[in-house]
Amino acid sequence: MSHQTEVSAQIVELLSQASGESLGSTDGGHKFVTSGELDSFSLLIFITDVEEQFQIAFSADELTNESMQTIAGLSELVVEKLD
Repeated sequence: MSHQTEVSAQIVELLSQASGESLGSTDGGHKFVTSGELDSFSLLIFITDVEEQFQIAFSADELTNESMQTIAGLSELVVEKLD
């Protein structure tokens, strides 16, 4: 299993916890921000959980980047920060 795949799986798990729904595996292009799965408070908790899980911090610019709206984009950014 690649590092990117492991990160994506962990992000899907965190997203499932934040939404209260079992997402299983989702398409990397899944736009969790606009899907309606998370309200604004849940989204904030989800991003904080991702930062804590991977011991990273996102900048304001990164949080507003459109690529952060998908599991694949978020996973790529996390992997970049970990390397």
